[in-house]
Amino acid sequence: MNMHDAPSAKQIEELSTRELGLALLPWFARNERESRPMKDMARWLIEDTLHNPTLYEPLSEAIDYLVREGLLVHELKHGYGDSRVLRLSRLGRQVLEATPQEYVFSDTRASELVHPRLKDALREMDRGFEHYADAQFKGFREVEIAVREASRIEGKVGVELVRAAFAYPDGPLTDPGMLKPEADALAHLYAGAMGYLKNPPSHRRVDEIDGKRTLRLILFASELLSIVEGHALLRRAMRESVT
Repeated sequence: MNMHDAPSAKQIEELSTRELGLALLPWFARNERESRPMKDMARWLIEDTLHNPTLYEPLSEAIDYLVREGLLVHELKHGYGDSRVLRLSRLGRQVLEATPQEYVFSDTRASELVHPRLKDALREMDRGFEHYADAQFKGFREVEIAVREASRIEGKVGVELVRAAFAYPDGPLTDPGMLKPEADALAHLYAGAMGYLKNPPSHRRVDEIDGKRTLRLILFASELLSIVEGHALLRRAMRESVT
């Protein structure tokens, strides 16, 4: 078995599930002719080469990620074959041969844009598609927590909380320099996020929630968090200027 392009133990330990999965693609491509289940190949890599069986779990999760993304597919030949054997899909070959750097960059860049408070929500996505709804909920719950902390409003939750926080003209997170239509629109934006986006399992099947949409929403929640922080800093500066 060709060891060229195989990830190191350090990479397996430190890379995220998505990053490790993408790092594995070149190695799997070089060893496709083995016609062995890829998890058997992974076991061989860990036990016979790296001699560290504790690395099997992250490697297994990375392979599952590649399957979910459609970069690896089960081998079928005219309806027959070993369904445990995985091959690179056409998309997987495109990622390798055409724009692998672009694929990795877009994934990495998105994670860099996510607000630090939402890193847990992003990691939730790495656990699989069945956790996308949980990731979405965690993202917008963090927005709600940030609004409550910054506004110091007690006894209100969700839509009621954010409308009070951004109420024109005296809400604790309202920018006094905004015109009323702008301030109202911002309050509507947060109310929509709380009322519609925070609780996806309540009105949609989990299998209808795809990964790309969830990532876009986590990025949107990141922007909402940044706005809260900016308005909180503005109001704090205004209070300090009059004392």
